[in-house]
Amino acid sequence: MMRTRRWIATALLAASLSAGLPLTAMAQAAQSQPTGGQPLTGAMAAGAAPDRHAVGDPRADDPADAGRSIALTAAERRWLAAGHQVRVRVGDWPPFMMIDHGRVEGIAIDYLERIFRRYGIDYTYVTDDRVSWPEALADIRRREVVDMVPTAKITARRRRYMVFTDEYLSPPWVIFTRTDAPFISGIEDLAGRTVIVPEGFAMRELLAQRYPDIIVTTVSGKPLVERCLLAVASGEADAYIGNLTVGAYLIATMNLANLKVAAPTPFGAHANAMGIRRDWPELASLINKALRSMSPQEKVALRNRWMAVRYDFGIRPRDLALWIAGVSLVALAVVAVVLAANRRLRVEVARRTDAEKRLRRRKQELQTVLDGIQMPLVLVDVDARRGRLSYAAVNPAYMAATGMKEQDLIGKQLGDLPAAQSHADLPAVHYRQCAQNGQVVRYETCLKRGGEPTWWLTQVSPLRDDDGHIYRLVGSSLDISERKRAELALVLSNNELQQLALTDPLTGLYNRRYLDRRLSTEWHRHRHLGAPLALILCDIDYFKQYNDTYGHQAGDDCLRRVAGVLIAITRYDVDAAVRFGGEEFAFLLPQTDAHFAIAIAERIRTDVARLALAHAASPIKPVVTLSCGVAALVPSDTNRPETLILRADRALYRSKAQGRDRVCVSARETAAAAGEYARSAETS
Repeated sequence: MMRTRRWIATALLAASLSAGLPLTAMAQAAQSQPTGGQPLTGAMAAGAAPDRHAVGDPRADDPADAGRSIALTAAERRWLAAGHQVRVRVGDWPPFMMIDHGRVEGIAIDYLERIFRRYGIDYTYVTDDRVSWPEALADIRRREVVDMVPTAKITARRRRYMVFTDEYLSPPWVIFTRTDAPFISGIEDLAGRTVIVPEGFAMRELLAQRYPDIIVTTVSGKPLVERCLLAVASGEADAYIGNLTVGAYLIATMNLANLKVAAPTPFGAHANAMGIRRDWPELASLINKALRSMSPQEKVALRNRWMAVRYDFGIRPRDLALWIAGVSLVALAVVAVVLAANRRLRVEVARRTDAEKRLRRRKQELQTVLDGIQMPLVLVDVDARRGRLSYAAVNPAYMAATGMKEQDLIGKQLGDLPAAQSHADLPAVHYRQCAQNGQVVRYETCLKRGGEPTWWLTQVSPLRDDDGHIYRLVGSSLDISERKRAELALVLSNNELQQLALTDPLTGLYNRRYLDRRLSTEWHRHRHLGAPLALILCDIDYFKQYNDTYGHQAGDDCLRRVAGVLIAITRYDVDAAVRFGGEEFAFLLPQTDAHFAIAIAERIRTDVARLALAHAASPIKPVVTLSCGVAALVPSDTNRPETLILRADRALYRSKAQGRDRVCVSARETAAAAGEYARSAETS
């Protein structure tokens, strides 16, 4: 049944393509079906001896070839003598190639088998259920599994690994669409539409190079062309570009009544040649010689085995009279229909003209409203089917805020503008969010143009049609730069107040309030870590006498000089140097035990002495000196932060009681720490 339907379809197709012959009557399909075709095992059994003919004068198996010889070169003779078995990859590409009940047949197969029989070449078929088209090209490149294909488009890329025969099949490339699709006059009308082509075919490369605006999708898997046509018929793709002969044949055999040939393409004919592995140029030469030796009548006979049509030439008077009468009746009916249609058309045109006037008036009113609004506004069209958002309208305030021109925006998709022209007040993500969930979206953004940046509060709202679908988004922006600057000034002011509240204005050190906060924080952290926390309390010796002798201004300078010593020793973002009160200073040392705290206290005392600040009123030394008390402990649940301050204060008291200008450690500290420090001091 399938063979009969294929036969009838090809007969009708041939009649439709025979534009050069005067067809005077209905073409009648031949009553006999084409016979022949080879089994998948090939033209010759693997063990059979090939029918070799005299080199240079191959005998013809076909009567049409009788009496004709083909002159062969020495290289061609050697290739034939080598006894190669040619592995031919075939697929289901009717009417050029078909696999029907285990037999391989078709126009290209008839050409191939006629030529191979003439030369006595051994061959075998490799079907597409074993090797797909992309795999066949890869196998030819590797010279494995497949040696040639009967039909292939010649491209520059394929010439790198194949040699080609002359082009012997040349049906045109055309565009196939659905019958209800919009009018297509040429391939340019496919811009932005989805075109499907078979995976691995040359058409994909042509479209990608010449028409990048066309959305190209591919299909793989057997059968390729049938799947492409079904994708267009079902609406998965908008069009298919392919071979007219193959496409029309399959549309007829598959009963795809909703498909049509829409338009030609600029690619001309779908010229096909035989593609052969590159190291066998002799085989390509042999095939070319056989093709050139065939007469036009022989080629027509091969084609007519699959597209057989009988034509009757001449016009009989009776047929002419019947034809004229039929045409006249049809013409009268057409005129009547046209007159009635014109009357309805005039009414429809009047209605449409009136509707267009109202639409233009509405658009003018909308544009006037947009232009009169002082805040930036933008209208964005929503294409839900393709997931696209594009600019529909903007007002002058929007263009002034963004620095963009209307012609640079209208019709462009969100996110398509180049980086140099991008504007921060329209992030596509917020508009897509509104289009997807239908909820109002508000966001703040900063736009920098030239001088000072401006801040905008934007609201995106959806517009719905009568069916509830979102078709447009409205974005309105409010300049909130003054509010943002006020908020920033408030933050800076609060930071400054906080800094002042925690800093001693005279020395620049932290004050007692900061120490209390920091000590509480470090206490909890060290309790968790199980690490020691140390505190040094320092007091300038006989500072009251210093003030009485040199004055309070000199006393303030002395405090700043001592504070400088503490700052120089402080580890950044680790230690804390604090003016504890009056002439007292505190030095908080995280993760420090008593031994290292004593060393740091001794360094502070020594560096202050090296300042050599004159102190004539001091009974111990003629320069300013420090007394230091050190305490260190590991915080736990049994002690508190005040414990550390109390121990350091007691150690400071001992330092003063023992004569000042020295470092003392809290009595609670281990003797080992004090002894270790004493030993290190003696060594140094």
